[in-house]
Amino acid sequence: MPSLKEEKNVDSSACGFGYWRSVLCPLYRSELRKFVPLVLIMFCVLFNYTTVRNIKDSLIISSTINGNLVISWIKVVFVVPSSILFVITYAKLSDKLSKSSLYIACLVPFAVFFLLFAGFIYPNRWALQASPETVLKFKKMFPALQDLVPAIGYWCYTSFYVVAEIWGNVGLQILFWQLANQITNISEAKRVYPLFGLGANLGMVSAGLLTIYSEKILVLPSGHNNFCAQVSLYSWSFVFCCIIILAAYSWLCKTCGKNCASLAKAPAEKRTHKAISLRESFRHIVSSKYIICIAILVVSYNLTINITEVVWKGQIGEVYKSERAINAFMGYLYITLGITTILFTLVSKNFIKAFGWLFSASVTPLIMAITSCLFFALMLSKDSAYILSIARIIGTSPEILIICVGFFQNVFCRGSKYALFDPTKEMAYIPLNDELKMKGKAAVDLVASRAAKSSGGVVITSLNFVLNKVGAIGLIYPMLSAVTSIICIAWFATVRKMSVFYKNKLD
Repeated sequence: MPSLKEEKNVDSSACGFGYWRSVLCPLYRSELRKFVPLVLIMFCVLFNYTTVRNIKDSLIISSTINGNLVISWIKVVFVVPSSILFVITYAKLSDKLSKSSLYIACLVPFAVFFLLFAGFIYPNRWALQASPETVLKFKKMFPALQDLVPAIGYWCYTSFYVVAEIWGNVGLQILFWQLANQITNISEAKRVYPLFGLGANLGMVSAGLLTIYSEKILVLPSGHNNFCAQVSLYSWSFVFCCIIILAAYSWLCKTCGKNCASLAKAPAEKRTHKAISLRESFRHIVSSKYIICIAILVVSYNLTINITEVVWKGQIGEVYKSERAINAFMGYLYITLGITTILFTLVSKNFIKAFGWLFSASVTPLIMAITSCLFFALMLSKDSAYILSIARIIGTSPEILIICVGFFQNVFCRGSKYALFDPTKEMAYIPLNDELKMKGKAAVDLVASRAAKSSGGVVITSLNFVLNKVGAIGLIYPMLSAVTSIICIAWFATVRKMSVFYKNKLD
């Protein structure tokens, strides 16, 4: 295998592509046997995540008051500990299982859970979890924890939310990106990584179409939406996609040469050194400035997107009251997000090669800073005469106008994430050794990412509490705007520092 320095020079000098092929499909024919299965895996992972993400939000927001605050509690109390437990388990299994066995061990439990949820848990949810009356009773008994009580009482919904959240990171970061990093070199990554966004967002669009189609077709004789049938449809679709992921992974292991074939070998066949302990592994990870910089990038994105998303979903819950309405809205959101990200990818997929890692990695924080400030400015002034007159001219209400602005803020930020943030972040892992690639990536993309998302809700809840106490609740949106701006500034600074580390690794 060529060195990183050699790989770096191969791409620009030996491509041999014509102009249009270099723009639309910069792939050699020999690379298709590796690229096509990876795109298929990416498609299935994002399809699954989008379908379960639609349901998880619908279940919590429609069944609780202040659903956005309940979600914040779920992320802090349940998602973060579950993510830490997963990383610990994953790190231990990575020392004992072959890479292929580890891959299967990460995938199969999710398929089993969603089958169990559709076949038993959801149909029997009111026999298994607390009634609305019981939840209300305990909310009155514990007013300080009134937004945590529904998360515990409606444990069926909470468990679905937790597993769906963890799938988002495990599926995308471990089942796809870690695999791609193991079998792709730097020169290939510059050409191929931006194209993965196309497969990902076709999956997102397909999931959105399935959501809208099921809303129209799965209707009870009374005219009401058959949400139980939808849950079953999505769960079986999830399992089917897991089967496709396993088939694509098996193809990669059998046909893609030395790097891929080694995935099937047991650790004992490859290791000549003594496996370090879990504690030593994490000490090694946190002592790496390189990994810490990647972690700051991940935390910055997840914290800023979550702060705006929690506020935005609170507005959605005030306008759309039923599971069906929220689910349909989310379906349209992910169709729009998928199409927008495909356009982002087509426009920006040569950015890394043309403008370099630093410029490409800076696009997402720039978009995040601009759109977040615009969203919070609108939230602050929604009752002003100016906003009311704009809403009246458009023929809508200020609440719908805010939801639309939040909609496009979410679409542009996530679109730039999938098109540029993820490829540049994943390229940064490639020069690392296997220990940091596997355990470092798991720690950053599971624990740090989940903790950041949970912290967004904590920031909002804490500010609400403090400002209510001092009678200055009107300052909530200016303060949230200031927080996101400060995070984006730190994000920009880290991107610059990370680009220096990355160049040094390549040299």
